[in-house]
Amino acid sequence: MRCAQDFFRADYVLASLCLTGERRRYSVRSGSFAGTTPYDGTAWELAVRRSYLDLNSATGTVTGGREFNLAWGLNWYPNQNMRLMFNYVQVDTDEEAGNDDPVIFQMRVQWVI
Repeated sequence: MRCAQDFFRADYVLASLCLTGERRRYSVRSGSFAGTTPYDGTAWELAVRRSYLDLNSATGTVTGGREFNLAWGLNWYPNQNMRLMFNYVQVDTDEEAGNDDPVIFQMRVQWVI
C-alpha cells in the first residue's frame, strides 16, 4: 500500500549590487557565494529579494496558506569579518495564512570568525 505524501513549495530570487565595486566569488563545488572583502576597508551593497511560500498541500490535508515577500536591503561591511544588514520587507498573505500583511523593518549584525 502506498501512502500519499504532502509536498510544499517555497522559492526565492535574489539580486544584489556592490556599490563600491567588490565582487562575490561563487563556488560551483559547494554551490555557495563567498563573503565580501572590502577594497578600501568598507563596502556597501544593495539587495532585493522576492520570495514565495505555499503551505497548502496537494492532497488538501494541510491548508497553511500562501505568502509572498518583497525585501529591500542595504548591507554595510565595515571590514571583512563584519556585516550590518538593514532590511525593509513587505509581506502579502492569503486568507488561509491569516490575511495579515505586515511591513517589517529589520536590522542584523553578522560577525564571521
